Amino acid sequence: SRDNVIIRSVCGPDLTTIDASGIAEKTVLFLDSSNNVLDGFTVTGATDLGLAGSESGVNLLRAPGAIVRNNRIVGNPIGIDVNETADCILDNNLIDSNTRQGVNAHTGSNTTITGCTITHNGSAAGSDGAGIYYNGGVHTVSDSAISYNSAMVNGLGTGRGGGIHFNGVGAGTTVSNTVIADNSA
Repeated sequence: SRDNVIIRSVCGPDLTTIDASGIAEKTVLFLDSSNNVLDGFTVTGATDLGLAGSESGVNLLRAPGAIVRNNRIVGNPIGIDVNETADCILDNNLIDSNTRQGVNAHTGSNTTITGCTITHNGSAAGSDGAGIYYNGGVHTVSDSAISYNSAMVNGLGTGRGGGIHFNGVGAGTTVSNTVIADNSA
């Protein structure tokens, strides 16, 4: 674990991909580190192999001040998993076609999501919060679009919050200037 590390693609997400297909590890993991940045990648290929966190494209675990920006996070069970991480910023990301959840923020996490498109995340298992799942903490969503996410299995409403599911979040949680449309649960 190192602090203040910036991982930036020179060519951007169109030409730079981090792919964990077939690897029994997380795609990108910031663990016990602070103020790290992931900028300008396509992140894909995480698989749920029964290992803690292996199912997420980006895993922020005890990584306060982490910034994830200008990325395409696609084709993972969970796009971004934020766990025990304060003051995390998710900025200008496309979080698309992850099979369980786009963003999963839980266990003492506080996130700011701004300028993100969170779409077509679906729940193969009927998980709550197919677009965004918040469990505890205080969160901010602004200037984003959350659409076409589904917490349903085979057309049945088995999950809650197709777009966003709030579970025990703090009173300061806000959603502003954000389109939430065409989600299902």
